[in-house]
Amino acid sequence: MVFFFGTATSREDLVSVALGNDKADLIVQGGTLVNVATSETYQADLAVKGERIAIVGNVEHTRGDFTEVVDARGKYLVPGLIDAHFHIESAMVSPWEFARIVLPRGNTTVVVDPSWTANVMGIRGVKLLLDQAKGCPARILIDAPSCVPLAPHELISAGNEFGVEEIEEMLSWDNVVALGEMNDYKRVLSREYRVHSEIRAAMRARKITNGNAPRLMGSELAAYIAAGIHSDHEATTLEEGIERLRLGIRLVIRQGSSESNLRALVGVVTKENLDHRHCCFCTDDKNVLDLMEEGLVDNSVRLAISEGLDPMAAIQMATLNAAEHIGIDGELGSLSPGKIADMLVVDDLSRFYAALVVAGGKIVARDGELVTPIQPEQYPSWTRNTIRVRRRITPNDVACRTKASGTVKVWVMKVTEGQITCEATKHSLSVKDGKILPDTSRDIIMAVVVERYGRTPPNIGRGFVSGFGLKSGAIASSVSADSHHLTSVGTNNDDVASALNRVIELQGGIVVMEKGTIVAELHLPVLGFLSVEKSEVVARSLRTLNEAARKLGCELSSPFMTLSFLANPGIPELKLSDKGLMLMSERIVPLETN
Repeated sequence: MVFFFGTATSREDLVSVALGNDKADLIVQGGTLVNVATSETYQADLAVKGERIAIVGNVEHTRGDFTEVVDARGKYLVPGLIDAHFHIESAMVSPWEFARIVLPRGNTTVVVDPSWTANVMGIRGVKLLLDQAKGCPARILIDAPSCVPLAPHELISAGNEFGVEEIEEMLSWDNVVALGEMNDYKRVLSREYRVHSEIRAAMRARKITNGNAPRLMGSELAAYIAAGIHSDHEATTLEEGIERLRLGIRLVIRQGSSESNLRALVGVVTKENLDHRHCCFCTDDKNVLDLMEEGLVDNSVRLAISEGLDPMAAIQMATLNAAEHIGIDGELGSLSPGKIADMLVVDDLSRFYAALVVAGGKIVARDGELVTPIQPEQYPSWTRNTIRVRRRITPNDVACRTKASGTVKVWVMKVTEGQITCEATKHSLSVKDGKILPDTSRDIIMAVVVERYGRTPPNIGRGFVSGFGLKSGAIASSVSADSHHLTSVGTNNDDVASALNRVIELQGGIVVMEKGTIVAELHLPVLGFLSVEKSEVVARSLRTLNEAARKLGCELSSPFMTLSFLANPGIPELKLSDKGLMLMSERIVPLETN
């Protein structure tokens, strides 16, 4: 495995420093070492040469005239934190801007599944992200996106498509550490040749395959794991967490913007007393506002400790456990001789805030502020103007029509705070002039998905959703996890159509619309989900959007991330694509039902 971070230090140089024949570049002295390998704490100093640790213990013989010394007396030395699974596009800012937010909080390594980028821009988009990651002060490792497209063509219009050849090529690249999450578990269980070929390719490359098995239990879960799956980050209940651990895969505990599963799942350790060493943390999806207010995996560590998890166990889950899962524990995950020098100086393990952050042997942050330069990213022209809807959307386009009169029973997607699944429910709605009407008194509003790639007239999927709480207006977005078709929910045809058209005019973004007036918006011109602005600017716009949605009646903590999963076909029970309502990720069903 090759890491693009700093100048490579030879092992011979490390030997010379450890023996005192050469001098260290950096010494951290006087601190209490958190040894995640032995679950103990004790006083120890560290000496660093280049980007790697040369010696842990007594390091006085490595001090030279030009050695930088950090006084860590009264503080703890902790390995750099690792997010085991993250869609970096969900941050809505560039990788370097993302690093500027998360690195001062101690998040030194992030394993990124660029499936959003891959579905919109194919393999050259993944290459672009990998190039951007080189030299980034936060280490960005990549999963080869497995499900491009996310679902069969019968369910959704695809932006791009990967075969086994593309998967094999990406798995051969430096800094690609795994096969990305195998989203559509039903294709695994049906023994589809393509997905099993991808898993075999990962096995040949000696890299893990990440799972995605929401609500899967029993024989189906066993079959999914037997296919070659190593982890699952979609568990939401204690029962799911227990079964995954008992069947021998990694339980990746997720705490993101719209996916809040940590409190339930940490009970596998705090309540059931199961071994925590096969658990690690991820955020999966988290927008820039939540990153700035809460953090990344550092937030998971604090939250887990507040839920009763021992601080040592929480730190192990965020460091060594994650490194072992990914297969990079020879390089990262503990403060040991020969490892890359990613470390935090922490005042209090229970409060867990990084006073100083070292990444690749360099001090990169002090007291929550980055002290290393961040370079502005330049995006090529082909990453813009990617929304190619063939014509404007009209109110008639988004109306749900019926031949029935009076009332009609329809499928309704039900969203839940802190989850990305949608329950399949049925409700009777009124009909007027051949159109099925939403009912805000019962929190049932319209949902619309529009094909964005210009490959259809366009296709427009129509349905209803509950749980958003809108009393008026509409919201629309080009951020739609993995498919990235345009998605909108709203109380009336006019505002839904207007919001969608504004997103098209922006060539990517999020819009809140009421009575034909733009209440708030965020421009996301790169691939339809990334801004070129500073993090603070994007976060401010997101906060304004959240406030605007609340004024329309929405009480969801992260309405736009919840919206982004409404059109994701890989997550049960009921979702909406540009081709219609998808039931259990298996088939398109009519809107009207019995």
